[in-house]
This record gives sequence, C-alpha cells and structure tokens, in this order.
Amino acid sequence: MSGHIKVSDFLLDMIEVQVNKQDDFSGHTALTAASLAGHKDMCNLLMRRGASLLVKNNNGEPPLCCAVAEGHWAVTELLLCHAKVLEQTDSHGRTALMLAAAEGHIGVLELLLAKGANVLAKDNEGLSALSWACRRGQLQAAQCLLTHDANINHSDKQGKTPLDFAALEGNADVVELLLKHGAEIEHVDMTGKRALDKAIASGNLDVINCFLQTGAKIGSQTWEVAADKPDIVYLLLNKLHQDGVLLYRKGHLKEATHRYQYALKKFQPAILDNDEHGSNFLHMKHQLLLGLAKCKRKLNEVDAAVSAATQAIDLRPKSFDGYFVRARCYKEKGYREEAQRDIEEALRLAPIASLELKRTILRVKEEILSGTTGQSLSESLTSRSDLGLSKLQSVSTDTMDQVCSIPSDSRLNLSVRL
Repeated sequence: MSGHIKVSDFLLDMIEVQVNKQDDFSGHTALTAASLAGHKDMCNLLMRRGASLLVKNNNGEPPLCCAVAEGHWAVTELLLCHAKVLEQTDSHGRTALMLAAAEGHIGVLELLLAKGANVLAKDNEGLSALSWACRRGQLQAAQCLLTHDANINHSDKQGKTPLDFAALEGNADVVELLLKHGAEIEHVDMTGKRALDKAIASGNLDVINCFLQTGAKIGSQTWEVAADKPDIVYLLLNKLHQDGVLLYRKGHLKEATHRYQYALKKFQPAILDNDEHGSNFLHMKHQLLLGLAKCKRKLNEVDAAVSAATQAIDLRPKSFDGYFVRARCYKEKGYREEAQRDIEEALRLAPIASLELKRTILRVKEEILSGTTGQSLSESLTSRSDLGLSKLQSVSTDTMDQVCSIPSDSRLNLSVRL
C-alpha cells in the first residue's frame, strides 16, 4: 500500500490528472473508490491533495456512503472528521445511517449515532433507518436504533411501518423486538393490509405465530391472503379455537361462541376434500363444533347445542366426544332415553387406556339414570361400588379439555404445521 500511496502522490502532481473526475470505466472518483475499498491512508492522501467529499460517483453515492455501505469503520471516522457530511445522501435519498442499518454494520452505526446522525431522517420513499434495519432483518441494528429514540411507528409513503417490513422479511426476532417495544400491531397501510397479512404473504409460520400470540386480529384481508395456503388457514382456525377454549374456561360464553361460529364460517368444502390436509381440517371442524355445543348448552340454547353436537358426530361418528356432549344436552332437555343411548355410545367408543375418561363418562351415565342436575358432579355424586368408583377423585365434566382430548397447554401451542 505504501507503494500505491507514493505512485498516487506522484500522479497527482501531473497537470492532466483531475482528482475529482469520475472514471470513465467504473464511474468512481478516486475518493469514492478508495472509500469503497476501505483504504484509509489513500483517502487521507486524496483529501490532502484536494479530493472533495461532496463529489459523488456516477451512481450518486458520496464517499461517506461508499465507506459505510461496506462497513469500513476507520474510513468512516476519517471522512466524518474532515467535513460536515454526516447527513449526505445517495441518489435514493439514503443517509449513511440508513445504509449502516440496512447492512447491519453495528460499529459504524454506533459511530454515526455518536456523531449525531438523525434517526428520523427519511429517504426518497419515506423509509427511516429503522425501516431499513427491519426490511433487511437486522436485529442488532434495530435494537441500537430503538435505544436512540427511533420512531417505531414511522410510516413510509406507502403507509408501511418498520413492523410491516419485518413481517414481510420474515424475521421473527425482529418482529418480537418491535412488538415488545410497543409497535402498533393493527396499523393498516395504504393497501388496507396489516402486519399479520404481510407475514402470511411471506409464509413464515414463526412470524405468524408471533403475531397471533400477541393478539393480532384476524380480519377479512387476512383470510384473503391466506386463501391458497392451507397450513396457514389451519393456523388461523387453530388460534380461533384456542381463543374459544380460553374464553369458555373464563366463563365468557358469548365471546367463545362468536369465535367458534366465526371459525366455522371459514370452512369451504374444498378444504375438507383436500387429500393432503383434509383430515386435519376435519378434526379441527369437529373440535369447533364441540366447543360451540358446549357454549350453547351453558347459554341454555340446548336445541342449538344438540344441533352442533350432531354435526360433530356426523363428521366423526367413531369419536366418543360428540356423543358425550350430546348426551349432556339431551339430559338437560329431559330426553332421558336419547341421553342414555348417547352416553352408552360414548362409553363404548372411549379409548380403552383412558381410565380417567371412562370414569367421567360413567359419572354422567349415573347422573342420567338418577335424574340429577349435574351442576356440580364433584359435589353431588357419591362413590358407587357397583361401578367400581369407591376410591375415585372428584372430576368435573365441565372440564371438557380432558373429555374431548384437548391438551391442557393447547393455548400455548400455536406452532401448528400440517
């Protein structure tokens, strides 16, 4: 390099050499080329010999942007010491800070911030440095900018926020970071889409799960974007089902009913007929119908509960849980014969290995035979030696998560893949 410095110094003494001229082949000036290559000593020489930090190459890039884009910390520091070029932009209006954020050059990014770079500056399309970090999935850069008061909900000319860009890029870590810092999850861009819709478009299930776990709403645009993605449609239906389960447990029966009914409306015949995914959707619809039946029974809409349970049985006639739910509905209507027939079928179809489940079904059977209300089975039922129940612990049949094979931690299991 010392030899190159001497040769360059010699050439600069020639009258015909113009230090700020763009090269006909590369389009660079001597200083933009040296900055891009990270040659600090060469940059120092060129500036001493009259090279301007304001002259750009034929791509519209000033020396500072060239150095920053390649992560050359020493050259960046040198250029910042010789002129007020901190907020220089390239032909797209991008500042050095934006380029450092986009490329993930953390050391250079911190240097620029220490020098007072404007975190709120926008390029020609309205993107900020944070927008660029999220667009490229640069987690550390995004963290750094947020600690320097970057606007987390800044919108570009298309109405896209950093969260939108992170969702499109498909980086779950960046999405989680933004959500933890209070990014607006329901923001709608100029096309009417929200961040969840963009995540679905990117097809990244981890990112979609991140939004769903944080409580993102599932709107009409969401279903439109997911229409040709069966695995994502299943994920959305599963979220609605889990919401219904949680609301039911908390006693919010009308809200749970709404979730189940809304999800059931999203089933199309083609989904159930799909060779690859049909069985999964069949099971999901079955669970949604059972959930709806439970809610309707609790709301004293017993006829609607019977109808939902019957639909569940029609879908899976060899599954015990539909008969179990309908038996309880019939019991409340006073249809003792129908209730007894269904509870016997539930007992016959119940998994042999599940002793606790069979005990629960037997309790309901005894309730039907005795004509008790069953509002609190754990209190109203006593041990009966003829059924072998003398040493059983109390089990509430309202805990249908157990009876209908719903995992106790299902509300946490959003990473469903077909």
